[in-house]
Amino acid sequence: MDPIRTLVADDEELSALTHQRFLESVEGFVLVGRAHGGEELISIVQERPVDLLLLDLRLGDAHGLDLLRLLRRDFHAIDAICVSADHATEAIAEAWRLGAFDYLLKPVTFGRFQETLRAYRHYRRLVREVGDVPDQDTIDALRPRSSASSMMLLPKNLQRPTVELFMDFFRRHEETFTAQEVAHRLGLARTTASRYLDFLLHREFLEVSSCPSGPGRPSLLFRRKAP
Repeated sequence: MDPIRTLVADDEELSALTHQRFLESVEGFVLVGRAHGGEELISIVQERPVDLLLLDLRLGDAHGLDLLRLLRRDFHAIDAICVSADHATEAIAEAWRLGAFDYLLKPVTFGRFQETLRAYRHYRRLVREVGDVPDQDTIDALRPRSSASSMMLLPKNLQRPTVELFMDFFRRHEETFTAQEVAHRLGLARTTASRYLDFLLHREFLEVSSCPSGPGRPSLLFRRKAP
């Protein structure tokens, strides 16, 4: 898959540089520019292809949500992840209504930033690879945020985009996997994978079985629980 062409829009130079460095540390993304205001943002998207916008809501000469409305009207193929210090529920809800893939509160940790970009990259790959949609499970997997996981109240040590990654993975694979195998497939540490597998197991999205693995404890095998 071609690198995801990403524009960072933030009126604070330090914040824009931080998000640029975060972006450059995640495989599969390429920076196409930085915008520090609304007019500059629109000028860039008119001049060059942009797949993803990392959008601050306070850009000095424009509000991010107004820009998102404009982009939805004139540049339909551009996705957006909002990155803002605005905690207002109304702003967050409006971002969802306008199709934002995620909403990150400043200051953003690299771990949270990375998980969101990985989830977005996974989503784009699914959109490209699926072709015609054969069934409801595929439709559910194509949603940036599935209704099932969006209703889950998550523990503080789990992130929703990563829950989406795990759910999409098990929707697309019927076979069983060990925690180590899932971690390898998703590019995560085994301890991280185990936390998310346990969560989805207790939420009854997954089921578990065991098999002998030589001396010691048997290996646990995870798979999606039958609907």
